[in-house]
Amino acid sequence: MKTAISIVLCSTALACAGCFQPAASRPIQEPSKNSIPAPYDEVWDATLQVVKNNQLKLQAQDPVHGIVEAQGRHFTLEDADCGMLGTPLGKQPAQPTQEATTVFNFYLKPDGPEATNLSIQATFSTPGRVPFHPTANIDCVSKGRQEALLLKQIKEAAAQQRRPVFKTPDAQ
Repeated sequence: MKTAISIVLCSTALACAGCFQPAASRPIQEPSKNSIPAPYDEVWDATLQVVKNNQLKLQAQDPVHGIVEAQGRHFTLEDADCGMLGTPLGKQPAQPTQEATTVFNFYLKPDGPEATNLSIQATFSTPGRVPFHPTANIDCVSKGRQEALLLKQIKEAAAQQRRPVFKTPDAQ
């Protein structure tokens, strides 16, 4: 009888140890729009420059529709919430692995001749290793830190962009 109770208790403890609770997600909303006081083409060039400077891998770009997609590298728990993992010692935050990826989507839209609306969405994911379960992909909830940093860099780069000035040959 004692053996049966021990087996049941051990089975229950092991079953609880392998639980995963996903991150509490925020309601899906349209990304906030940020107006940059620069023409569309200058903000476009600034966005591509920031993607390159941050060593992001450019996946797609469509200047007609104002879309840039870039893939990033490893992220930390400061950047995204990946939920909680149940372990024999209790619940712990799910840690992003070295195989974790980040995908940034930049949406640009002209807002008149001298302004551009820019919104950035980040998608964070990592392989999750839950005890006693097969490895699964975990989608993490962004904390907005990376998006704010990229937005700041794009605003600064756009402020430095200058169009070439046409000079007539006799104006020299």
